[in-house]
Amino acid sequence: MRSLLQAVSDIERGWVQVNKEQLRQLKSLQEKVSKKEFIQLAQTLKYYGYLKFEPCITDFPEKGCQVIVSAGNNELNFQVKLPSEQMKEGSFKVTRMRCWRVTSSVPFSNGSGSPNKSEARLELAFEYLMSKDRLQWITISSPQAIMMSICLQSMVDELMVKKSGGSIKKVRDGRARGST
Repeated sequence: MRSLLQAVSDIERGWVQVNKEQLRQLKSLQEKVSKKEFIQLAQTLKYYGYLKFEPCITDFPEKGCQVIVSAGNNELNFQVKLPSEQMKEGSFKVTRMRCWRVTSSVPFSNGSGSPNKSEARLELAFEYLMSKDRLQWITISSPQAIMMSICLQSMVDELMVKKSGGSIKKVRDGRARGST
């Protein structure tokens, strides 16, 4: 369970969508120091518990679009700024991803020595089932591509554990079982 401070921070940063009535209820619960009720309400909000990444570039829906990627609830969420300055939002469910890969590229030097490592570029690309018979590769260029890949793997692992009837072990109170 996320902490109260994390939930408050996510709401204040605008990482979680909240309407005026929900915000009023949350402020009231915070003033009453009703931590449990605050968290229970926060958990119902859109994007609660998502990990939000730094702005990056994608080739979907058009090449060169600026995007803010969030990972959570078994999906990658895109908030895309189109070249027309219009904002669009969409989600890619991990259950519709066939595979993904992370690549790194370093531009060739121009003859003046070795390439500048700060110019290295990381990309996360995933193959997505857009419709019944159509797969499409979608690419995200981001220094955080490896972390995005780890998030995808964690979501897939969680789905596989649930599918096999297992349960996900959680650390409680900051201590692992069996420790004192």
